[in-house]
Amino acid sequence: MSIRVFKASPGHAGSFASLHRACFEESWSEDAFRRLMNRPGALAMLACVEAETDSQAFILVHVAADECEILTLGTAENAQRRGLARALLSAAAEEAQAAGARAMFLEVAEDNIAAIALYRAAGFALIGRRQNYYRRADGSVLDAVMLRATLPLNRCPD
Repeated sequence: MSIRVFKASPGHAGSFASLHRACFEESWSEDAFRRLMNRPGALAMLACVEAETDSQAFILVHVAADECEILTLGTAENAQRRGLARALLSAAAEEAQAAGARAMFLEVAEDNIAAIALYRAAGFALIGRRQNYYRRADGSVLDAVMLRATLPLNRCPD
């Protein structure tokens, strides 16, 4: 199975919003993505399994000086466990490093075990928590786990 990763532009904001809506309870609008993608230092990428025509996963990163932050990363449910997030994470880290970043940061819901496993395999380490950061549709709240990695990332196993 071959994965295709490509850089996205603000013109892809609709695809990002659609995928984000499919991945997260609290989704961002097309306009919000367009604004974020137009910011200096924004790095946006989409991915799909080569045989598919629609994008199935996305990442949006912001690079500032020698640091970068993953603002959002998601994979459509029907495309999970195929390596798309891993491919996007690797590609975004390489691009961010080429732009001068030496460290990558992110936060993720504490119950997102699959994402945390991916990040740990890539070399991310726990640096803190944001208490009660995420609110679920059922009213429950979860902490955000804050992670950091030095670039380049570890090569994740296939």
